[in-house]
Amino acid sequence: MHWNFLPRTLLFYLFTVGIPLIAGQGTLTLGSLVSFTSQTLNVNSNNTFSLPNGSNLTISVSICSFTARFFITNNSDSTTINMPVTDGVGVFSGRLEQGGVLSVESEGGSGTVQLGLSEKGPLQEHLANFPVLGDTTSNQALLFSPPYAPQPSSEPTYPNYTLPVLTPATAPSSTPNFTLVLLPSSVKTQLGCVLQNSTTTVTGSQGNVVNRTQWLRDAREGWREQLLVDGLLPQTNYSAFFIQDGKKISGPAYFVTKSSAFSCPLAASLPFCPGVSYAVPLPPPPAPSTTYDASNIPQNVSDGVTEHMANFTISLTTFACGRDFYSPIKTCSDCQREYRKWLCTIAFPRCGEAGPSSTSSTSSASTSQKRRHHLFARLADTLSLAKRKDPPPPAVSALAPVPDTATSRSPFFAPFNASYNVLLPCIETCQATDRACPYSLGFKCPPTSRFIDIAKQSYGVGIVDGTGHNQERLGFAGTSVDTWGNIWCNGG
Repeated sequence: MHWNFLPRTLLFYLFTVGIPLIAGQGTLTLGSLVSFTSQTLNVNSNNTFSLPNGSNLTISVSICSFTARFFITNNSDSTTINMPVTDGVGVFSGRLEQGGVLSVESEGGSGTVQLGLSEKGPLQEHLANFPVLGDTTSNQALLFSPPYAPQPSSEPTYPNYTLPVLTPATAPSSTPNFTLVLLPSSVKTQLGCVLQNSTTTVTGSQGNVVNRTQWLRDAREGWREQLLVDGLLPQTNYSAFFIQDGKKISGPAYFVTKSSAFSCPLAASLPFCPGVSYAVPLPPPPAPSTTYDASNIPQNVSDGVTEHMANFTISLTTFACGRDFYSPIKTCSDCQREYRKWLCTIAFPRCGEAGPSSTSSTSSASTSQKRRHHLFARLADTLSLAKRKDPPPPAVSALAPVPDTATSRSPFFAPFNASYNVLLPCIETCQATDRACPYSLGFKCPPTSRFIDIAKQSYGVGIVDGTGHNQERLGFAGTSVDTWGNIWCNGG
C-alpha cells in the first residue's frame, strides 16, 4: 500500500481499524533529539508523535539495526507523506502551519531510533560531500574530511596586476568538529548506527589519529581537515566516515592499505604543492617523523619546485594579464594555478600498487614506456603513428614499473634505492594547464588521438574523462579517485 498523500481521515481509519494505535501520543519539541529502542515500538502499529506548528520545520531520523517507515500528516490540509530514509538516515523539511503528526511504523528487528525536530536545519543528516582519500602505505592512511569553508578569491586588476603569491592561505578561525570513524569494511553497518555511536567510536578497533590539521588541498573545493592515521593492517579494506558536530555524517569512503613490501613514505602539507598528499619515492624521513612535510622534505626538492614556479610566473607576467585579456574566460591567475598543479604532479612522482582485485596487467609496461618525463617536452611535428584498429582495452590504473637502477622521472628526485610502481599523472591535469594558459606560452600536451601511445608513456590516458579507451568529455575533467578507493592516475 502506498501512503503518500492519503487523506488524514482515511489514514486514521486504516490505523484505527486495521492497525491499532498505541495508547497516548508522544511529543517532539524544537531542538530536541529523542532516543528510544525498537522494543518501545509496537510492531506493525502506528506509534505517533505530535508536531508543533511552524513555517520551516525539519524532522530528522536515524535508525540502527532495524527497519521502520515514517509518515508525516499535516493538520492544515490532512495530507500524509512518506518520509524517505536512506541507509538509516532521513530528513524532511516543510511547512506545518497548524501542526501535524509523525507516525512511526516498525517493521521488525532490534535496534534504536533517534528523532529530532528543529527550525534551524536538521539535527541529523547525511552530508552530500564525501571524504577524500589522499593515499595509504602498509599501515598508514591520509584522509580528508568533507569541505567546510570555501576559500575567497579575487582577481588582480589593471594597472596593479600582480599575480598572487603562492603561499599558504590563512585557515578559518572557526571550524566544525569532525570525528573520524574508521572501521574494517568487513563490518557492515548502517549510517544511522555510525551516527548514533559517534561519541564512543573514534577510529574503530584499529588505528589511531596521530596528526590532524586544516588544509586547503584545492582552493575550488575549500578547506578540509587532514588526518594522518597509523596502526593499520597491511592489505586490509577500511571504511571511513566523518561526523561533523556530532550530527552530520559523510561517507563511507572505502580504501585498502598497501602490502607490507610497499616502501614509499607519504608526503603532505607542502605549501608550494598543496595537492601533494600521497606516497613518493624517497627514503624514510628522519626519525621520529614517519611522513614528509614542509619541515623535512629535501631542500633540493623544495628549492627546485619553488624556483621553477617563480621563473614561470615571471614569464607569465609578460603576457596580457592586465588591461587586455588573452581569453574571455581564463586569466593569468588560472594559468598559474593550473600550471603549479601540473608541475607538482611531475615534480613529485606518486608511488602506486595494484589493488588486490587487479590483474598483473594493471602494472605492466613495455621498456619503451620507461622514459623520463621532461618539463616543456614537445612532440616533433614529424612524429606519426597509425590509428589503432584493435578493440580498445579496459581502463586500468596508469601504473608503470620503475627499476631501482632507473633514472628518476622527476628532475628533482634522485634515483630510488628500490624498484617501485609509479602512478602516472592524469592527462587531464596537463590539458587543464593547456586550456588555462596563453597559447603563445608554448605549453603543449601530447595529443590523445593519433599519438595516444606516445601520450601514455608519460600520462594516464582515457581514465578520468571517460569510462573507456580514448573517451573525452570536451575538456571537463572528471576525478582520478572514487569513493571505493580506486585511484586511476595522479591528479595532484
